[in-house]
Amino acid sequence: MEKPFYPLYKALYLAKEKTLNLRPFIFAGISGIILHVMLDAPLYDDILPFYPLTTNPLYNPSLTSTIYNLCLLSGVIGVAYYLIIVIYNIAKKH
Repeated sequence: MEKPFYPLYKALYLAKEKTLNLRPFIFAGISGIILHVMLDAPLYDDILPFYPLTTNPLYNPSLTSTIYNLCLLSGVIGVAYYLIIVIYNIAKKH
């Protein structure tokens, strides 16, 4: 699927070369799954991160605001980093 999406990746400054490597996509997918489960586990008692255990030892609803704030901060940092990359690439073209 990388060939049809390459123009989009390039337009969004997500790829530099014509040949995209599958390794970063696999790493991002696996780490995203793990982080999602680990961030949801303290929030919801029905999440079973250590299945077949029938309890969630990580459940701690007092961490809700901390986890939401961490996600918000990560999002702001990610958007800022992306904007820096876009501005840098636009400035480099001119």
